[in-house]
Amino acid sequence: MGDDPFIKLDARRILVADDDPILREFAVAHLATPDTMVETAADGVAALSLMQASAPDIALIDLDMPRMDGFELITRLRADPRLAHLPVIVVTGREDTAAIDRAFEAGATSFTVKPLNWRLLTHQLAYVLRAARTEGELRIAHERSRRADAVKTNLLRIVRHEFNTPFNAILGFGKLVEAHSSDAAARSHAAHILTAAGGLKAILDRMHLAGRAMAGEIEPETSRFGCADLLKTGTRGGLAGKAIPGEAVRVSDRTGNVEIQGDWRLLVTALAGLVDNACRHGAPPLAVTASIAAGGLVEICVRDSGPGLPETALNRVLDPFEQEHGALNRPAEGIGLGLPLTKALAELHGGTLQLRAAVGGGLDAVLSFRSCGPVEMRDQATRDFDAAPPALRAV
Repeated sequence: MGDDPFIKLDARRILVADDDPILREFAVAHLATPDTMVETAADGVAALSLMQASAPDIALIDLDMPRMDGFELITRLRADPRLAHLPVIVVTGREDTAAIDRAFEAGATSFTVKPLNWRLLTHQLAYVLRAARTEGELRIAHERSRRADAVKTNLLRIVRHEFNTPFNAILGFGKLVEAHSSDAAARSHAAHILTAAGGLKAILDRMHLAGRAMAGEIEPETSRFGCADLLKTGTRGGLAGKAIPGEAVRVSDRTGNVEIQGDWRLLVTALAGLVDNACRHGAPPLAVTASIAAGGLVEICVRDSGPGLPETALNRVLDPFEQEHGALNRPAEGIGLGLPLTKALAELHGGTLQLRAAVGGGLDAVLSFRSCGPVEMRDQATRDFDAAPPALRAV
């Protein structure tokens, strides 16, 4: 094995740019294989012309060349979209680190110093090629993911826009029937239609907001408000329309009603989403608790008493449209955007959303973000609130 004159490079073409004719001859002798062709150029201008005509798999470029040196050649390569990601190994006789630093700043991938050890250089070529291909695969996967996200966001925009006209017609005629029909059954049916239409509108609004948030298209409108008000309003929003008695939900502020700076509407939406998720997928009793965590962060924890989630699902359900159960066997309604939307809204405020198994069963959904200024970690008096809408009152 060690006597094999060829090392597997997985490259069809190598370009060597160097003004030394002997080095170019040695490059062909040592690097060419039955499967790999080595092309040479005596200066940067000739090398650039060859690469623009047909990109090689990898290039070895000397820094000191006539007409166009290696620094300018690398800069020109990185400015060409077809050659921007071409792996480049700098070949130089210089010993000063400034030249190497400058080459990397221009876009070099790796470097080697003359005199060359051709066997070691061949292994280096193989390594750089392997790393470049892995990076290329990741880049392609990232671009596909970006395009898929863009398609989802645009689809959400189109659906919401095209939805308005038929929805307004349903809403308008439903209200007319409910208000003016003399038939009790018709009025009852109209009421059901309006309720269903309102639910559909809420779903589409949530989808649109999630798409904008995850695409980074929302600029928070900041104001200052107390943590207790956020707790009460967000919890009430999440409980709206739920058949859960107020006494089954405990809302507690342990922050001393610390002042928060953020987008009131977005943070209320985020907290309401956590409470709504706990109601749909968990079980009462629920506990909504705000406290001060390490580093002065405000943490709002929504804990339910349901079956919880397996460890493998805790991160997956934070991805858009991902749910613990499949589309056909879900025990609760939902489109898989509630938690991802809350996560995106938390990140807009420089915060996070984390899921963890609750002590004794159930699930903790923890929303963390910064308050207006530094706060002390200390034992705060706990204020509990009645979560039953519409009259939320301090105890």
